[in-house]
Amino acid sequence: MTQQASRPRPSGRPPRTTTLQVRRVGSGSERVLAAWLLRVSRLGAPGKPFPTVSVFAAAFHGGRWSEPVDAYKISRWETGVAVAPEPAVARYEELLHLLPGSLVSVLDMINRYLAPHLESASRLLRPGVESLTENDHDHLADILDKVHQDAIVTGSEWDELTSFVARQPHIGLLRRGSWPRMAERLLSELIIADGTAWTQRYESFSRLLAHPTGQRAAVAACADLAADPSNQVFIDTLSILDASPHPDAGYQLVRQLKHPTNDQAFYGALLGCVRKSQYGHFSPEDRHQLLSLTADLSRNLPRSARRRRLAEQIHGALLTEASGTVRILRADEVFERHRLADPHTAEVITGRLLVCIRSAMTAEHDDFHDDLLPVLLDELLFGPLSDIRLFLAMLLAASPYRRGIAGALAAELRRSTATADANVAIALITALAVIGDKTEADVLRTLIIRQDVPAKVRSTAARYIGHMTAGDPSDACRDAAAFHLHRWRSRQDAQSADLLADLTYALGITGDNAQLDVLAQRDIPASARIAAAWWRNMPTAVRSSAQR
Repeated sequence: MTQQASRPRPSGRPPRTTTLQVRRVGSGSERVLAAWLLRVSRLGAPGKPFPTVSVFAAAFHGGRWSEPVDAYKISRWETGVAVAPEPAVARYEELLHLLPGSLVSVLDMINRYLAPHLESASRLLRPGVESLTENDHDHLADILDKVHQDAIVTGSEWDELTSFVARQPHIGLLRRGSWPRMAERLLSELIIADGTAWTQRYESFSRLLAHPTGQRAAVAACADLAADPSNQVFIDTLSILDASPHPDAGYQLVRQLKHPTNDQAFYGALLGCVRKSQYGHFSPEDRHQLLSLTADLSRNLPRSARRRRLAEQIHGALLTEASGTVRILRADEVFERHRLADPHTAEVITGRLLVCIRSAMTAEHDDFHDDLLPVLLDELLFGPLSDIRLFLAMLLAASPYRRGIAGALAAELRRSTATADANVAIALITALAVIGDKTEADVLRTLIIRQDVPAKVRSTAARYIGHMTAGDPSDACRDAAAFHLHRWRSRQDAQSADLLADLTYALGITGDNAQLDVLAQRDIPASARIAAAWWRNMPTAVRSSAQR
């Protein structure tokens, strides 16, 4: 699809139209996505305060941006001709009254995942280290002290600290044990964070995973947590190892595929292997074992199984590498081969979503046309890679479309046929959990308590409902837990026991300590009781920091 915008030229030269194209989200499309987010954020802002780039340019100087800027430069950023540096994106946040880091961290995340090669420093350029003052260095030292002292560390502080060490690849942290302490603390916060707090920590931890000195500690933190059966978050813990080129990262993923801690650890390891196999990160021995494992999965799993699709992608990438050509698979090639629904079904559902979204737009924005939105929605729901679906959900959640998309996803899940295809239903749920909030939480509560809904759909809804009210205990979460607690106590229902474990994670995300105490009692199913104890034993500084 095509996104068009006029590029103002100096006086005397005619304007020229710049056309950007992206069929699928993959390596090379990050510039288009960044340009799109900046443009729709400006044009879709409440009250439409900056309808033209000229008006925006007139207000741009100040805050995080100290250089002269004109409409031509802003137009180049918003059409992808030039890449906006981090201070410019931060200035968008300031002028549009957005949460600090809400645009920067999303673009960091997308740039990181879609990069053609791994490096520690962010591709969204920061001011040079040489520009840091003595006060700046003191501030960074204070943040490191907080990490060691179990004090509150915000997402912005993690961004500052890890950005500094990433731009100093050979830095030596003078304080003994700093690398392991940073990695363990940051990972503990990452796996329970939400929204901007999550995207900031995702980028920060990824910097450690690619840092020449810090990567061993970061990989070890993931390996240790993944080996702990009482841990409640395995997928994020293992899949993020795809951000490290270190051989230990590949070894730990293959190890979990051969001897997984549990089912979630196996799936997380598969996810982590997709991108690493494309980068050619595995040692010859690990590559040989992975080829055998993925061949078995491709033969023995049902064609519609998510794990089979992942195994086929990994196997294909490893065979390509063996032929002597290491390449990142084209996004459209992977998408069409492994998409979650047939083109007709995808077109129908995407069309319904677009109607809902456009009807939700205010009158002041009804003239705003966006050709890229249908592409993003299609891949959000039907793309074969859950990582890209998650990142697109974060991208859309950071845009002015957020409320319209949340309402559209909720309306789709209310349809009587919504759960006919479990894979599509799960994609709708995971997208809504990121983009929606308490307004739509009751939609997931209904799915959790319905007995005619497939078990894996109910499980996904139970695990993700907490993200819709992260840090704020919700009635929807409590009601779902009460329903299945009653079924367990009255019928010893095994499915209710499994759902209570999923709901315990959700209650932890919302910070509902009272309900966690209920689920820690002796007459509760063991899986939920262990999960509740995991949350209640987590250091207060970690839980509090993860919400900031």
